[in-house]
Amino acid sequence: MAGSLAPELNVLKKYIFGTVPKLARDLGVSERVIRYLMGWPRHHSASPLVRSQITSLFTAHYPFPLPDGLADLRLMLNAAKQRPGSQELLVCVQTIEYTTQLNQLGEWAQIGALYLYFAACHARAMLNNKQSMFGNEKSFRQILDRGIDALEKARKLVADTLQKNPHHPDMKKIRELDAYLLLNHVTARGFYITDETEIRKDEVTAELKEINAIELFLDAMLTAPWEWRLAYNGLDVANRLNQPDDILMKFYGPLMSFDRGFSDVAYSPGEVLSIEKNPDWGHLRQRLKNKRFKDLVSAHLNASK
Repeated sequence: MAGSLAPELNVLKKYIFGTVPKLARDLGVSERVIRYLMGWPRHHSASPLVRSQITSLFTAHYPFPLPDGLADLRLMLNAAKQRPGSQELLVCVQTIEYTTQLNQLGEWAQIGALYLYFAACHARAMLNNKQSMFGNEKSFRQILDRGIDALEKARKLVADTLQKNPHHPDMKKIRELDAYLLLNHVTARGFYITDETEIRKDEVTAELKEINAIELFLDAMLTAPWEWRLAYNGLDVANRLNQPDDILMKFYGPLMSFDRGFSDVAYSPGEVLSIEKNPDWGHLRQRLKNKRFKDLVSAHLNASK
C-alpha cells in the first residue's frame, strides 16, 4: 500500500535541503519528479525505486528512536505488513513478540537467546568476508570473546536451572541445547590456537582436561545422537589429548556411522577438514597405521554394513 510521500519530501525540503533543486540533486532525480510527488491537492505515486530512495533519505535524517536491532525489527514488520496474511508477516510478528517478552519466557528461552547471541557474533565476523573465521585481527578476537562469554553464561544457566529443578518442564530441550552450547564453546576456544604458539595450545589442552571435555562430549552425544558434529569435535578433543584407542573409537566409530566416508583419511564432507589435513589430528593418523587400531576400525565398518 503506497501512500503519499509529500510529507517526507516537504520535511526534507524545509529542514534539511532548503530548496527543491538541492533535494532533487541529493536524491538523483529531476526537480519535476519531486514537484510532481509533492503536488497538491492531488498527490501522486512514486515508482518503487524512487519511493525507496526517498524513504531511505528521510530515515537517514529522522531515524525512528529505537536501538539498532529493534529498529531493524520495526523495518521488517513494516515491510511484512505490506503482505497481509502472509507467512512472512506471521514470522515477523512472532519474532517481535518473542524478543520483547524474553525475560518472561523462562530459562529455556533465556539460554536460547545467549546461544543465538554467540551465533550473531560468529556471523558478524562473516560480514567482513573473513572466510578464515576471525583471523588475527583484534576486533574479531573481541567479538569472539563476547560470544564465548555468552556461551559460558548459558552453560552456567543450564547447570543452575537443572540443579534447582531436576524435573524442569523443559529439561529435555535444555539438555539438548546444552549439547550445542558445549560444541560451539569448544570450537570457539579452538579458534584461538589455530595460528598461535605451542604455549597457547598447551593452555587450551589443559583447559580441555580441566573441564573433562571427553566426558562432556560423550554425554552430549547421548543427549543429541543425531548431531554428527558432536562426534567430530569430540574426536578433535580426543586427538588433542592423545587419548587411547578405546576413547578414540567412541568418537571415530559414531562418526563413521554418520558418514562412512570418514573411514578414508582424505575424505571431507566440505564443512570440516579431512583427517589427513587436520593439523591437530596427528595422533589419529598415527594410530591408523597401527594394526590393532585398524582392526577396530574394520570391525566397526563391517558391523555397520
